[in-house]
Amino acid sequence: MTAIIYTFVPYLWVTIVLSAIILFLIVYVFKNTNILGGRYFLATLILALFWIIAQGLEMSALTLKTKLMWANIQYIPILCITCSYLLMSLRFTGNKILKKKWLYPVLFSFPIIMNILIWIDDISFLFRQNVTLNTTGSFFTISKDFGPLFYIMATFNYLIVLINCVVLLQAIKDKITIYQNQLKLLLLAVAFPVVANLVYITRIVPFRVDPTPIVFSLSSIAIFYNIFRYKLFNVIPIARSMILDNIKIGIIVLDLHGRFLDINNAARKMLDLKSQNIIGTLFVDKMNHIPECIHAFKEQQETVIETDFDYMGSYACHEISFNVLRRPDEEPIGWVIQIYDITSRKISEKIVQHAASHDPLTGLPNRAYYKTLCNAMIEKAKKAESSLVLAYVDIDNYKNINDTYGHDVGDNVLDVIAKRLVKVLPEKSIICRIGGDEFVAMFPNDSNADFLHRTGEVILESINKKIPKAGTEIYITASIGFCIFPDNGEDIEDLLRHADTAMYKVKVNNKNGYCIYSE
Repeated sequence: MTAIIYTFVPYLWVTIVLSAIILFLIVYVFKNTNILGGRYFLATLILALFWIIAQGLEMSALTLKTKLMWANIQYIPILCITCSYLLMSLRFTGNKILKKKWLYPVLFSFPIIMNILIWIDDISFLFRQNVTLNTTGSFFTISKDFGPLFYIMATFNYLIVLINCVVLLQAIKDKITIYQNQLKLLLLAVAFPVVANLVYITRIVPFRVDPTPIVFSLSSIAIFYNIFRYKLFNVIPIARSMILDNIKIGIIVLDLHGRFLDINNAARKMLDLKSQNIIGTLFVDKMNHIPECIHAFKEQQETVIETDFDYMGSYACHEISFNVLRRPDEEPIGWVIQIYDITSRKISEKIVQHAASHDPLTGLPNRAYYKTLCNAMIEKAKKAESSLVLAYVDIDNYKNINDTYGHDVGDNVLDVIAKRLVKVLPEKSIICRIGGDEFVAMFPNDSNADFLHRTGEVILESINKKIPKAGTEIYITASIGFCIFPDNGEDIEDLLRHADTAMYKVKVNNKNGYCIYSE
């Protein structure tokens, strides 16, 4: 058996130093494999260490057979390290293709086949031709010509590197600023080994040793430096598109002609555009269901509007701002539309407004809000030259009900009366509770002479119906006063006073009746 003989050559100092550094990096990354891309970076470091050691042993070997053995072994990291770099970049940039099941078989099938073929090259001569041992210089090297499979292998590696560069360049455009610096450093770490390999293959510089593993190792050190400087793998890079697709604010980008250039998920949902392919279409053509937006855009002015509509059966309110998108030199290039969901705020405002303007017991408008409603109704009647009726309803002997049955029963009586008034009065009536046992209603007058008499009878009949109460039944009566707009007054204060006067006449005459105001 022939002994394998090695000798120490100066190049081994490079091997020892780089191996020590990379081994340190491997230990560090191994303890932090849970960080983003850590497993792929660990694989890259192991392959780089494997490559640099195998190349060092090739350089120190004295026989051609031994040198070829270590040269063949180097093809494992040569073909796999570019793939691990690509996987690391895909993981770091959050590329979805990494989740495809076919990726790994497609990516590593070629390296596996090439590594099998390299071991039968002494028969096929497809990788190396005219192989001899070059004994000149400070250490022996393999002298050879590259065969066709070598160039196929090199093309594969350059293609993987090109794909890696495209992935990183696309991500650089799409990432927020802090991550752009990280990705640029990753891009350089991928590019430098390729440059070194091209220099070696083309013999631009007549290196006796392939500098690629050295440059790969230095690139790995650069990435590690990036870890400490930018915490490269400690945080997930955030793409602008990822931000836009996940923020709650709707964003639309239009060109100067109003065509959709971009729209995020929030805007699609808020404006009910989810199922439409709208990129390139006109904004005004897609917003027919929200005419306020069309009007605001056609004004061609920066503005803010509020819209509210029913979306899928639910109330929705949005604040929409239109802003001109400008170049750094202030030249307009399009529009940015921001949409904020203010539904919760508006609902809260309505709840507060309703509580401030409505009686909490009956849900009817209170005295202050009722005057606002009545004044609006009066103004409308003035324009239409129509007539209105104001009815003043006072529950008879309400204090006795409270004293006899308690305030809970008294409150229940008021609530029942309110519901009965809403049910029997004309549809367009405004009804409110203006005091403890007093209700007021305003509604359009009818030209029929006996309209008020019929209305009075209907109200009394409704109120007189018994109200069930545990162990007994309560009978209610009421005194009602009517007055007419504009005959008896043209403002709410006069009408209330005159209706109250008519009601008081009923009070002093046996109650349980109605009276129409007259001078």
